[in-house]
Amino acid sequence: ITNPLPQNAIKDFTKDKKILIIIEELEPFLEEQIKMLGLSLDIWGKKYVPQVGELNLLALEEIKQKILKDLIGVKDKIYNKTFNKSLSLSQNQKKEQELNDKLIPRPPVLCAGCPHRAVFFVLKKLKTIVMGDIGCYTLSVLPPLNSLDSCLCMGAGVGQALGMEKANPSLKGKIVSVIGDSTFFHSGITPLIDNAYNQGTGVIIILDNQTTAMTGHQVHPGTGKTLRGLKTVDLKPEDFAKAAKIKNVFVIDPYKIKDLEKLIKEELNKPELSVIVCRRACVLIEKDRILKNVVIDQHECKKCGLCLQFGCPAIEFRNESYKINSILCNSCGVCIHICKWKAIKIVE
Repeated sequence: ITNPLPQNAIKDFTKDKKILIIIEELEPFLEEQIKMLGLSLDIWGKKYVPQVGELNLLALEEIKQKILKDLIGVKDKIYNKTFNKSLSLSQNQKKEQELNDKLIPRPPVLCAGCPHRAVFFVLKKLKTIVMGDIGCYTLSVLPPLNSLDSCLCMGAGVGQALGMEKANPSLKGKIVSVIGDSTFFHSGITPLIDNAYNQGTGVIIILDNQTTAMTGHQVHPGTGKTLRGLKTVDLKPEDFAKAAKIKNVFVIDPYKIKDLEKLIKEELNKPELSVIVCRRACVLIEKDRILKNVVIDQHECKKCGLCLQFGCPAIEFRNESYKINSILCNSCGVCIHICKWKAIKIVE
């Protein structure tokens, strides 16, 4: 939502326009505000855009086709000239397909150096059933990590894990739930207590990157700062777990991937509930980190492709060789521990 409305910018943008198309999800906030500016042009909005649901790609494609259909019927030459290119493309499906075939797919991925990546790499390796949540880490559902089995709403994964375990006792020792630190404070404390009270035996992993990363690095009760940047109480997820009388509570740096794998294995084998807090700041807020030169030794590399399965965008396969893009690399060093041939190294 844009508030207050940038009236002058909108008036300047629309001064030579005949139609203004406003595409916004749910309520027509911008549409109603702009209509009150008294602009001398047609405003198209909720006439085409649904007021419920999500504006996903399929919905937008339907909206586009409806708008283009109406534009064809507009007799004003200015309209036809303005939208001629769009109309011709929409009518030539073969041309569109040719263009799409040439486009390189760019699926969303966790950032290079993201502390969440190591967690999901381990969970996939251990073949666990992972109840997910809303956050950056939801991207772990995509290749090559492919490690998230559910995602409903904020805080749901922790409760779902308990439900899965109670519904099917044979799943004990296989179920893990993941939740971010910001989401934990939002709606994760209640299902944590529910797990403790109902004698759950799964592993709850709290991904603490010390910020609300997915929506713009806002503060939360675990950052020790208020919205204004003032110091305040610094609450920790592990303290809530201990207050709920959970005996097995651990804090670990997810960059230490071998220690992390060992810990998760041990806790999955216990007959009681465990909480693991994976604490490492988001790479996008660590402005003062010293970058190191991480490289793949081409003489040592066996080209097994295991490093690519880690899913880091800084690891590339070009010209029949595996390489690390120094521009993208945040030198977290986790890939060094993944390579079983010790081909990935830090070079001074």
